[in-house]
Amino acid sequence: MKIMFPFGTIILIFSLTLSSRAQEAAESLALPNPELKQYLQQRKRSERPAPGAFESAPVFSLTEDSIHYQTLQKAGRVYQPLHVSDEALIQLKADISPREVSSLIEQYGLTVIDTFPEIGTLHVNIANLRQRSAAPAPAEVSPATSSLTPALNALKQDARILSVAPNSALTPHQVISSIRPHLTKSTFRESALAEVADWGMADAKVDQEWTRIAGRTFRVGIIDVGFRLDHEDLKVTPGLSTKIEVHDHGTHVAGIICGQHNGVGVKGVLPGCTLVISTGAFILNLSDPIENLNLNTQIYGTFAEFIATILDFINRNEGVKEINLSLGYNWKPNLNVNPADGDSKANQDIRDLVRMQGRIFLSILTVARSRDIAIVSAAGNDSSSLVTPAPAKWASPFNWAALTMRQQEGWSNGLVVEAHGKDGKRATFSNIGGLISAPGFEVYSTLASARDAYGLLSGTSMAAPYVTGALAMLRSARPELKLRQAIECLTMSPTSTDTKAPKLDAQFAVENCQP
Repeated sequence: MKIMFPFGTIILIFSLTLSSRAQEAAESLALPNPELKQYLQQRKRSERPAPGAFESAPVFSLTEDSIHYQTLQKAGRVYQPLHVSDEALIQLKADISPREVSSLIEQYGLTVIDTFPEIGTLHVNIANLRQRSAAPAPAEVSPATSSLTPALNALKQDARILSVAPNSALTPHQVISSIRPHLTKSTFRESALAEVADWGMADAKVDQEWTRIAGRTFRVGIIDVGFRLDHEDLKVTPGLSTKIEVHDHGTHVAGIICGQHNGVGVKGVLPGCTLVISTGAFILNLSDPIENLNLNTQIYGTFAEFIATILDFINRNEGVKEINLSLGYNWKPNLNVNPADGDSKANQDIRDLVRMQGRIFLSILTVARSRDIAIVSAAGNDSSSLVTPAPAKWASPFNWAALTMRQQEGWSNGLVVEAHGKDGKRATFSNIGGLISAPGFEVYSTLASARDAYGLLSGTSMAAPYVTGALAMLRSARPELKLRQAIECLTMSPTSTDTKAPKLDAQFAVENCQP
């Protein structure tokens, strides 16, 4: 038997659905009222606390480009950190009162670890609530299950809360390069010229604009997991007072943007460039999986750390208008799961995790947009072993927020970057669904193993800094452009990859963009 509805009823149901989505969008973009912001500021910690112990999941199979692959072959399984035990982030509804927040904290027995006043968010310990929860903890944690899940689900039902998520572990969006990334200039290119421009400089046509911007100075931000501060080819200044770990990933990203055009090493996207850098307050080196590559081990920072770092960085570095952020989950290389692969309960839970954290980051994008700041993120490297490439949206909360803001608002100050190779086709590891593609396969740049170390790395982490630098170049060459116009110019490239992602073309953007 068919059930028929009057036409007007169907329209009403559809309208209610749209209204609900519109309300959710408005709530996600709303920043806390002044009273709530002041209350959270009063409760903010003066020093960032160290994270607690991690919940880790056993992994028994990995793709060959995983940084843990060789360890797995020897040990049979590896344990991957997932979340900090007993920690969560709670984003409050923007219009609630300090009294309601105090009541919420008392009701659930929460201990406030830190606060993020600008985005109305609490970083809390939920051990008391977890112990009071009637639901049993899972026998074994996985990307989709955690001992925190029952407590988090209880908080999600509270009308005073917009979003609640665990304090998860994030890693750089890099894959194992086909050439080991520990070679110095003397061993890697004995007969090469004194200074090299990576193939991507010509591919992205940034080299065509070097004469135009000669003599200009640039200050570009990078938030990453580590840098070599004394590298001969980099000019860096700390953006915050946090300790800077030494690591290849951030050093390589730095050289792509700001290799100094000084007669040695590599030429970066921007001549005359200073990098304003920071890492999270606590970066955890939890493994050393590859022999003789201790500077390329997998290291972890937490979502809460990077949220705090980004907000502090924005507040303390007023002149920095482009920030590169190449971090995420690396679901396939690290955990051998694909959140987009069907609608199983496990994959729905993983997507919900990214969505909840993404809502929090959506507020950071809103703060950054009010200050004319763009945040560039990597699409992720989950796709090497997949017939259908994974969507960038689920690779990190940063990507989810950037793509959701674009969907809701028509544009976003978050740019998600895919990677392509020398043939102009999508790099096999690169996720899809980003806003632009840039060179990301075997990119030659600075490394951390010595002051004069250079080599090749691959990943969407290598593509993102091309776009970060090109956006800074465009905004300098064409100062009449507003941020939205500059971003739209970059993403309206005349050429695209085989997956229809627009290829970065700095020359076209600079010379053809109309305000």
